[in-house]
Amino acid sequence: MTTRAGWFVGAWASSIADYGGAKAEFDIYAGYANQVAGLDFSAGAYAYLYPGGHGVNYVELQTSLGKTFGSVTVEAELAYVPDQQNTTSDNLYLGATVTAPLGGTPLQVKVRGGLRGRILQQQVDWEAGLLFQHGPIAASLSAVGSNYGDAAEAGRLGRTGVMAGLTFSF
Repeated sequence: MTTRAGWFVGAWASSIADYGGAKAEFDIYAGYANQVAGLDFSAGAYAYLYPGGHGVNYVELQTSLGKTFGSVTVEAELAYVPDQQNTTSDNLYLGATVTAPLGGTPLQVKVRGGLRGRILQQQVDWEAGLLFQHGPIAASLSAVGSNYGDAAEAGRLGRTGVMAGLTFSF
């Protein structure tokens, strides 16, 4: 979870399936992380931008709490999306992540899942993957999935996929 205390800022980008006319997603974020009473916490604001899209950009507020038990880390997260141009109402997300070392290797296993939306209209997402970290460099490879979709798109957005990541911290 939190390895450094203080302010953070970052960006993330990916190509995506057509979403409101956009073929790419660009996220920018900023926040603060620290440790209090043995718990790691972070809070931040994220802007999800879809260049070329119409009415699909939005802002989300996120917070997380985590604790390490021996070599296993458990984290809970809560995100809030206020009613905006691309939403029909306020929206909450609740998720959990467990990360543990993989035997005597430098790899870690990560499993996470979450729920978004209103009761009886829940969207479920999940991730299972491997993490590698050496100094300021972190790499990941995960299978990800969701039940998100609607009748018009026949669940097209809910397919399982593979996600790879590379992060540099300084």
